[in-house]
Amino acid sequence: MAGVTESGVSIGWAWTLLAAIGWSAFDVARKRLVASMAPVPLTAALGFAQAPLFAAWALAAGDPPLDPAAYALPGSVVLVANTAACLLFFWSLAQADLGRAIPMLSLTPAWSVVIAAVWLDERPSSSALAGIALVVAAAALLAFRPGRGPGRWDRGVVGMAGVALLWAITSVGDKAALAVVPGGTHAAVQTIALALLLSAWLASRGGLASLRPPAASLRTFALGTVVSVAALGCQLAALGSLQVGVMEAGKRAFGVVAAVALGRWLFHERPGRREWLAAALMVPGVVLLTA
Repeated sequence: MAGVTESGVSIGWAWTLLAAIGWSAFDVARKRLVASMAPVPLTAALGFAQAPLFAAWALAAGDPPLDPAAYALPGSVVLVANTAACLLFFWSLAQADLGRAIPMLSLTPAWSVVIAAVWLDERPSSSALAGIALVVAAAALLAFRPGRGPGRWDRGVVGMAGVALLWAITSVGDKAALAVVPGGTHAAVQTIALALLLSAWLASRGGLASLRPPAASLRTFALGTVVSVAALGCQLAALGSLQVGVMEAGKRAFGVVAAVALGRWLFHERPGRREWLAAALMVPGVVLLTA
């Protein structure tokens, strides 16, 4: 990446690893929370809880005032894509096992390479293209179940592939936004805008009361809020020195194996040979994206 030193790239990888750990923990929290709260109010409630933490980050960093004209395009793209991704994520997770659904997010670096090439002029190498092919093959292996007739495609797994595309758009938009606004301000604006948008939708249907997390889930909700703020903060920091596709590849390389392992450990899911084979294909695929 032009203009970034070797030490800067190393720091970027450190931020990426921390982001991967944070998002893996957040995936577990969301899997538990979606059992007691509907996706729309849960997403809105998380946004309201996250926004003050990001605002405190912006204030502590002394971020300059936001330039609405410069921020309008990337900010709007990120808001729309992230809102859709969050809602589709919860729906997909309710339809499929954690170990089958989360590995589909390994499609995110593949989508990111393509979108960043168009939007940010970040060009993929030949090894990155080989990685895309492996990741897509592994994702198809996870999503397609033989012997199910016309409806053989797993809706939850295919839905998670859509989440991967939307989050790729979000990540590329994040990097575009960071060129005109600091990370703390960007994250604060996005989370509060997401929460307000979903709350308006709930209010139009008389569902504002559903924003309050059940008492039994407050500890998980608080944990999910903190780890998601830390994960996004680390991810935005990583984008300062890594290409979007490279950052997403590193993040997903850890997440593929972690999702299968956590699904087995915490939710007693039993991944079969197809799941382990898909994970085995995804890991070298995302590594090739970084070469």
